[in-house]
Amino acid sequence: MRESLISAVKGIHPEPDEVDDKMESIYNFIKEFKTIISLNYDLLIYWAIMRGNDKKTEKHKIKDCFNNGVFADNWRKYRNLIKGEKKCSLVFYPHGNLALATKKSREEEKITADGGKLLKTIYCKWKEEGALPLFVSEGTKEQKQKSIRNSYYL
Repeated sequence: MRESLISAVKGIHPEPDEVDDKMESIYNFIKEFKTIISLNYDLLIYWAIMRGNDKKTEKHKIKDCFNNGVFADNWRKYRNLIKGEKKCSLVFYPHGNLALATKKSREEEKITADGGKLLKTIYCKWKEEGALPLFVSEGTKEQKQKSIRNSYYL
């Protein structure tokens, strides 16, 4: 199943350079919201956030409440402005995301890498390290609810 998922994602998910020209406009749109809820599993929102947050002149930051790859228990503190920020938004992925994984140890983490290497890093985590993508994809309502209850992040 893991191989099928990797193949499917490789087959349909765009590479960063294919959508690069859209990232700034996506960032400029989503930064208008105090809270962003993404129900998509793809990396487009993630890449747009990286693009906007990397701009030295941008005084608005979008935060996902992860610290060193781990979701913060006290996520509300991320609403606090730091380092010259004028505004901030928080983003959440309540159905999961390709960049979120469950390691063999059952710990959940956010996978990080330079924008152009993120997909490759995700594939590597899945294939070589045995991580499982953290997103809700079960069939029935009951199965979905069980998956959510079994996840710290979701």
